[in-house]
Amino acid sequence: MKWKNLFRHPKKKFCKWEQGKIEEAEVVKKEARTEAENTRKAVKNVQSKVEKATLGDLGVLADLKKKMDSGADETATPDEAKPE
Repeated sequence: MKWKNLFRHPKKKFCKWEQGKIEEAEVVKKEARTEAENTRKAVKNVQSKVEKATLGDLGVLADLKKKMDSGADETATPDEAKPE
């Protein structure tokens, strides 16, 4: 005599209501997956168009800031030294 597992029958059939719920859930999952993929593609597209700052650019900007700060200090000192 062969024992059968009645709870895990491979050909278990669902009623129409249950089958409808299962199909609806699959459609929702598929739509969510598609939306996530489209969002991922859009983000990747935007990120590829954005210019990336390099270390050389950052160094040039730091030098420019130093020049501007030192230039502001030089112009500020003669004005303060003048008595009114």
